[in-house]
Amino acid sequence: MTTLNLNSYHLTVLEHVNNKGFADLDELSSDLCFDIPKSNMKETLMFLLGKNLLVAVDTNTLNYKFSDSAIEYLNSVRQSVYKQQQRQNLEVENLKLQNETLQHQATLRRQEAQIRSLTATNLRLQNKNLQRTIWTVIFTAIVTFIASNWQWLLQLLHQFFQK
Repeated sequence: MTTLNLNSYHLTVLEHVNNKGFADLDELSSDLCFDIPKSNMKETLMFLLGKNLLVAVDTNTLNYKFSDSAIEYLNSVRQSVYKQQQRQNLEVENLKLQNETLQHQATLRRQEAQIRSLTATNLRLQNKNLQRTIWTVIFTAIVTFIASNWQWLLQLLHQFFQK
């Protein structure tokens, strides 16, 4: 088996032969850069035949078919191109997932900072509330003591000022 060395144009020509035949080959050549003759279809055919990529079925009607080596080579190229595309797709997907992970982590950090801030604010408010409660209890105790013992306190004050 001979090793084929084809560039993207050769593959395009082979695919074109497979799909459409050689009727529109010249319009393909205007968009491609390649190292085989563009202007003459017979030269292109001769080049492909010389590389054993095509087998002539009927040279009068320009009816050709792929050779076994061309089919084998195209299949291997398709597989490698497919694998490369899959790898690129997976890399893109991986990058998207990494980006989403970074965004999620940034969101988590912001939320954790907000939680810490709210916790500190909550603790300050609880401390103030506890202080108010303590002062309220003390004041209430004093008022209750005075209210329940006001007669005794008056007598005590009266004795204190008489001396």
